[in-house]
Amino acid sequence: MKATIQRYIDEGNEEKIAQMYASVAEDEIVGYNIDGTPIFAEAFKKEAEEILQRMEAGEYRTLDELEKESAKW
Repeated sequence: MKATIQRYIDEGNEEKIAQMYASVAEDEIVGYNIDGTPIFAEAFKKEAEEILQRMEAGEYRTLDELEKESAKW
């Protein structure tokens, strides 16, 4: 088993390393970023809560605002 883990590290096999880590970590992988790094449940929940708090505080753009802004790009 140690040789297999070392091979994954030597090869830079991020997917296998992430799978192995997830199997021993308490924090479950719920998805992956575009670069292949895992998104863990706790980090995802924290970010979602922060986004909801910002929305409730009125920190967002409406579709009309976004369309006007994007027209200037």
